[in-house]
Amino acid sequence: MSIKSGYFKQHLHIDLTKGTAERRTTADAFIEKYIGGRGFGAKLVWDNLKKHDFKIDPLGPENLLVVAPGPLTGVYLPSSGKNSFVAISPATGLYGDSSMGGGFGVELRQTGTDILSVTGKAPELSVLFIDNGETTILPMPELKGKSCLEAEGMIKERLGTHAVHVATIGIGGENMVRFACVNTDWSRNAGRAGMGAIMGAKNLKAIVVRGHMDLPVYDVAGLMAEAEQAFKYMEEHKYFKLWQQEGLMNVIDYANEKGILPTYNFKDSVFARHDQINGTTMVNRYKIGDSACFSCPMCCGNICLVKSGKYTGTVVEGPEYETCAMLGPNLGIDNFAAILSATRLCDELGIDTISTGSIVGATIEGYEKGILSLSDLDGREIAWGDEDAILGLIQKIAHRQGIGDILADGSHRIIENWPEMDKIILQVKGLEQSA
Repeated sequence: MSIKSGYFKQHLHIDLTKGTAERRTTADAFIEKYIGGRGFGAKLVWDNLKKHDFKIDPLGPENLLVVAPGPLTGVYLPSSGKNSFVAISPATGLYGDSSMGGGFGVELRQTGTDILSVTGKAPELSVLFIDNGETTILPMPELKGKSCLEAEGMIKERLGTHAVHVATIGIGGENMVRFACVNTDWSRNAGRAGMGAIMGAKNLKAIVVRGHMDLPVYDVAGLMAEAEQAFKYMEEHKYFKLWQQEGLMNVIDYANEKGILPTYNFKDSVFARHDQINGTTMVNRYKIGDSACFSCPMCCGNICLVKSGKYTGTVVEGPEYETCAMLGPNLGIDNFAAILSATRLCDELGIDTISTGSIVGATIEGYEKGILSLSDLDGREIAWGDEDAILGLIQKIAHRQGIGDILADGSHRIIENWPEMDKIILQVKGLEQSA
């Protein structure tokens, strides 16, 4: 079968150890079988695994990181901004992929690239810059220790432009926290499975893309007709306005009503004070604007600002349902401002809010049940709803300080150190339970 359009048929392969960039032509048979996104990623990661006799250290230079949008990424269709990060996960030691919204995947495609793969390790902390057809590896050791947002700003200043998309890691990724994420567009994240830790292990602080190429579309008129129908269907849907107003935060009330809202490390599934942290509270007291991924009419990204109290001035895009659930009722927190502060902190540090909330919740319960001692907690007690202690523990995890050094390695290492924690930490093959 001949693939007539929809792809550039270009695979950009980077070897950070050698400092090389190679453009490879993607065969039609490969495209037809694996389509794009995680399909491309799964095949390439599998081939690399076989090449190394199925013995790959997820944080070793040989672990292949694949970044791949899909054939519809960037075209005029609803929610066409998705992009996949695929590799052997440092959280599980198995296949892992993480999806990212925003505009990064669109811009990557506009450089004429269907697949980006990265192997090796740079000699010092570096940034990969893909500028249309040109690729440069820029040493930027000055980014060490910078948050995701600080790093993005410094990179744009170095390049002398804001007309780029940046996917970056924070301190959590640099310290190879096994659930570190990759951040773009302020607070869009490839959140799960530790993709940020892989970039950190490769000394890759960020991937920057700038593209101006038209995307290949076989039938533009046909695409436009299908898109108009899809947009019309969404706009006429009975829940469309609610989703625009609250985004995924409207799920808080639904989950609580159905008895599936993570509460106190999943010990309970109903949170008595859910109305203090739901979508209505967000809209009435904190929301100041909307944001959206590429070509998405839902605009479900809620921009929130804390206007009073100890967290005054905290501004963040989010949270969405799972972040709110895992950093709120799962930890016994009923203060929406504190949830916003924890969300912002995780975004800056570059660590997954879901795994973070799960591990902190298990830590609180472990201490409550006497499995963890005060000494294990470095002399600082922690309890349900203790906002200061919880925010402090999140910092310790990202910086690998004290008990945070163990927690940063995820469920498996926690259980190795305290076997009884196996009874209370919710995980599957090392990946913590989501909301």
